[in-house]
Amino acid sequence: MTHAKKSFLAVTAVSLIGAAVLGVNATFAATPNTQPVDRMHTLVQALAEKFHLNTSEVQAVFEAQHLQHVADRETHEKELFGKLVTDGKLTQEQADKISAKQAETKTFMESLKGKTKAEVQTAMKAHMEEMKKWASDNNIPQGFLHRGFGPNMKRGFGHMGGFHR
Repeated sequence: MTHAKKSFLAVTAVSLIGAAVLGVNATFAATPNTQPVDRMHTLVQALAEKFHLNTSEVQAVFEAQHLQHVADRETHEKELFGKLVTDGKLTQEQADKISAKQAETKTFMESLKGKTKAEVQTAMKAHMEEMKKWASDNNIPQGFLHRGFGPNMKRGFGHMGGFHR
């Protein structure tokens, strides 16, 4: 596998993990009575208590790191798309469409906050079907769709269409 494909796979996986953490981590961690648990808040509190720190300062560090990570990921992703276009793996139009769809997916993921596990599963299944149709309609190679994403995150990111480890 080429370095560009490996890098794209890594960036896409990180992007989707980030979306999951931000958009639906509370839903996937639902307790039996379906009350969401905010794992990030729990981690911030645990660190603050363990090291006798101000919780809001620890939260600020997490938020700053997250913002930097997002900025770095976006920069890296733009570079990768540029290389994929230069190498003839994608057209500029395809790269632009993928970028726009990623933004839509982020909004979709955020819309899942507060939903039950069953609601998330149903919505994710419908979303993935929509993504497959969108990719086909827009001549986007299957390798640019993520297929192991859902409530059972253990399935992970081993395959992305034609990109295999």
